[in-house]
Amino acid sequence: MIALVALRVGIGWQFFSEGADKLNDGFDATGFLSAAKGPFAPFYTSMVWDKDGLIRLNYAGEETADGKPLDSRVDTQPTERHWDLYRQRVVNHYGFTDKLPQAKAEKAKGDKAEASKVKTTDAEPELSQKDQAQEVFENYVERMNYFFAVNADDIDQYFSGLGRRHALREDPVRHEVASLKGQRMTIESDLKKAAGPWLREVDTLWNGLERDLNDIATEDQKQRFGFLPIQRPGEASVGISTINRIIPWFDTIIGGLLIVGLFTRAAAIAGAAFLLSVVLSQFPLAYDASSTIYQFNLMLALLVLAATGAGRYLGLDFLLHSLWVKRQPRPQPAT
Repeated sequence: MIALVALRVGIGWQFFSEGADKLNDGFDATGFLSAAKGPFAPFYTSMVWDKDGLIRLNYAGEETADGKPLDSRVDTQPTERHWDLYRQRVVNHYGFTDKLPQAKAEKAKGDKAEASKVKTTDAEPELSQKDQAQEVFENYVERMNYFFAVNADDIDQYFSGLGRRHALREDPVRHEVASLKGQRMTIESDLKKAAGPWLREVDTLWNGLERDLNDIATEDQKQRFGFLPIQRPGEASVGISTINRIIPWFDTIIGGLLIVGLFTRAAAIAGAAFLLSVVLSQFPLAYDASSTIYQFNLMLALLVLAATGAGRYLGLDFLLHSLWVKRQPRPQPAT
């Protein structure tokens, strides 16, 4: 019994602490999903938005509509239009107007009265929320254009590399011969390493635009209307953004339930199912798959907790079980 309690609390603390760290530090499952190996890899990678970065890196294609080669395969206009539509959605969502918010309007009056006493020429005028939103949008567009102006040539070479990778994937020989398959995997790994810093930089712009536009709202507006997330073009309904929000809370809740021994069977089974998904993402027989023996053993331990009902030992499940037994009708003595 003591061993089961220790196992339950220990695993529970591991889940809880990892979930708390993810909540505090942020969590991104992109790397985990993108690195999936084996027969289930397409399922995992399908949840990654813009896996190759074609949307974020503003890939415009190889040629124009009339078949002529493009001067540049990078076109920031679609992203700029998408951001502008999001700016308009934020304005409508919170009800931004051309007028100053009440608190700022009163402050502006006070500043104006103070300025009449002391003449000054370098004071910046207050902006309405609508004007602030426009200013934020223009700032991020300027930063985006600068980023692509600096990195355009390297990104263009990356697009060429994606074309070569596609040709290698279509070559059946590259899938059958182990050495050639290894070369293909090396090329794919090099492409991911090249794109990583760019995609992180562009993600910073997307996330910053989302944050700064929402931060224009007053506390009252935030409470009344709630945060408005930006919609990534082509992102699945259950995509990486949803997963990144769910997993930290999932780990924290499962860990808490195991620690106190509440709904232990359900929590242990849910935790084991999650770990099974981790194991399947790196299928043991797949080429170049990472070892998941740690997650597999932890999954088995959770199944032991579920099978033994470990929450009934020094856990809240003991109280629930006792209440359930008391509510059961007692058998009538035979007459």
